[in-house]
Amino acid sequence: MPDWLKSLENTVWSKVILSAVIVVAAVVLWRIVHYAVKRVHAKHGRDGLQGTAGTAVSVIYSVLRGLLIVVVILVVLHINGVNVTSMVAGLGIIGAIVGLAFQDLLKDIIMGIRLVSDDFFKVGDVIEYEGGEGQVVSFNLRSTKIRMLDDASIVTISNRNISDIKKRSHLILLNIPLPYEEDYRKIHEVLGTVATEIARLDGVERCEYKGTQRFDDSAIIYRINLFCPPERKWPMWRAAHKILQERLDEAGLRIPYQQIDIHNIPAK
Repeated sequence: MPDWLKSLENTVWSKVILSAVIVVAAVVLWRIVHYAVKRVHAKHGRDGLQGTAGTAVSVIYSVLRGLLIVVVILVVLHINGVNVTSMVAGLGIIGAIVGLAFQDLLKDIIMGIRLVSDDFFKVGDVIEYEGGEGQVVSFNLRSTKIRMLDDASIVTISNRNISDIKKRSHLILLNIPLPYEEDYRKIHEVLGTVATEIARLDGVERCEYKGTQRFDDSAIIYRINLFCPPERKWPMWRAAHKILQERLDEAGLRIPYQQIDIHNIPAK
């Protein structure tokens, strides 16, 4: 190292300048990483990178940010004469204090690691949480964000609050109640045609008429299985029921409703 730089190192201003350079370099590096991640997501449409790859990118992004902050702090402290080695050795005691102060944060991180290792879900999956259904749009070691399917609102969940998750499949069950009085052969024919028409909808993977499902008190239940991406459930549900309603009306088949028969028995 040149003599002039060594002499500069010993001045207060040199430490300030060097510290500032380290911080600026870290900020520039992080901006580059942030831009690269945004470009990766942008290449995969409005919802960004999905599945296992999307989850991995989110986790790595979060971990790198934390590591970069820690490294910059340690380097700046070392430049300014702080004994980093002694400080790191004393982190055991400090860690206990910090652990008590940030219990919830630590719980979030631990649960976040478990969510990744146990493959609870991936970015892009549709999950059920507290009675609502939403698509996972982002995930890191502290929190999970889902877009609700019914109103497109964004819900942020602290990872510590996730105990169990139900991942939605592509199957939607359509149970159609029809009266006992109707000709079942006609019903099979009409519902078979309905399933074929639903299968042609844009967004439907396939649709199958399965036949008689069960016998209820006031109706026979017939089953149609509809397969579509979980995030498209409600649009496909409404479109399928529209077709079903129209075809049943054209065929003169009515959907039964609850009725009570009252019989008046004369007293003897």
